[in-house]
Amino acid sequence: MHELPEHVAVYKQTRVFDFATTPRGFLEDHSTRANVWGRLKVLEGRLTYTILEPVEEVHQLLSGESGIIAPEQRHRVALEEGTRFFVEFLK
Repeated sequence: MHELPEHVAVYKQTRVFDFATTPRGFLEDHSTRANVWGRLKVLEGRLTYTILEPVEEVHQLLSGESGIIAPEQRHRVALEEGTRFFVEFLK
């Protein structure tokens, strides 16, 4: 999984999502824009974060853990009931 470059800073954050409120687009293949990094932050439960390119990687993120999304990298998430998370966007 990627690490954030030192020069990026949070400029936007989603609200907290759970099993019932996660946008459908997050569950399907999607990507961030050019020069935009993402950081998934799991507050409770377990979230599966799948990076689709350049090779498929599947990460299980538990409460208190984060996952990094590189700019323009195709990915998706899946979560089980009881999971709560949000996404920070950085550039």
